[in-house]
Amino acid sequence: MNLTKPTNSLQSNIMHASVKGAPVPEVGMGVTILMWTDRYVGTIVKVGSEKEIHFTQDTTVADKSKGELQMGHQEWIHTPNPNGPVRIGRKGRDGRWYIARKTATGRLSVSKDCTPLAVGFKNYNHDWSF
Repeated sequence: MNLTKPTNSLQSNIMHASVKGAPVPEVGMGVTILMWTDRYVGTIVKVGSEKEIHFTQDTTVADKSKGELQMGHQEWIHTPNPNGPVRIGRKGRDGRWYIARKTATGRLSVSKDCTPLAVGFKNYNHDWSF
């Protein structure tokens, strides 16, 4: 398996590598932003094409209804933020999703150095060890 820009997390690498059977993006569908060991979530606000999505990052807070929260908990409440900054995700040549970035000429492109995405679900994770 040829993984581009590893995230330092086996689970995140598996999520990013799973392109077979991936859902077709729809407005309201979740996305997972795959950082090194943290994962953030967002919501698709526009589908430009089968290979381009526009999304905003959700607002995430600890779920205090689960009792007293200790360091290491993974209980979160995610609220879509439709008025937040819009980011663009694009499919790379490898069939995987990435956050697009502007080139020096102003075009949007993706490369192996772009932040990986998983489309179709939200899987937030806060790494408490940093």
